[in-house]
Amino acid sequence: MKSILRWIFAPASKIRMFYQTLKVLMTLALRVYFRNIDLRGIDRIPKKGPILFACNHPSSFMEACILACFQPRELHFLVRGDVFSIKWLKPLLIKTNQIPIFRFRDGFSKLKKNKNTFSATYEVLNRGGAVIIYPEGSTEMVKQLRPLQRGLARMAFGLLDGDRDHPLQVVPVGVN
Repeated sequence: MKSILRWIFAPASKIRMFYQTLKVLMTLALRVYFRNIDLRGIDRIPKKGPILFACNHPSSFMEACILACFQPRELHFLVRGDVFSIKWLKPLLIKTNQIPIFRFRDGFSKLKKNKNTFSATYEVLNRGGAVIIYPEGSTEMVKQLRPLQRGLARMAFGLLDGDRDHPLQVVPVGVN
């Protein structure tokens, strides 16, 4: 977890350059692949201050790419913690602002690691950053909102104790 925190709070130049370059390339690829991308409410996203994007999760990858590429804020993503065990993939995940989060199905011992996840998320939000969370907790290709897990509320309420220049904004996002 220390390496993850080191990358999250490393000098901005290396990480942001990689993130911004990847964002430009992915934006071009998405524009070519999808003939029509209909975005609504982008102008309502606050330009500064902490944001928790609460997004539905119909696919395991595409909604994160679309949200990262077509809204102006740099995002940090909460991602299934088990993918961080893949050695060759872990550096890429860290460099693209991804933070591991563990679910109950990953085992009770792994849930204890979420304390570090919450700390990293609070650090990003306390700096006025933006984090995307998928409160449904898993991926399922359906056109309706599924039951929400408690993580979004825990993060939002956990942040209430801190003093900030801007209040936390929770922005609901629907991807179809």
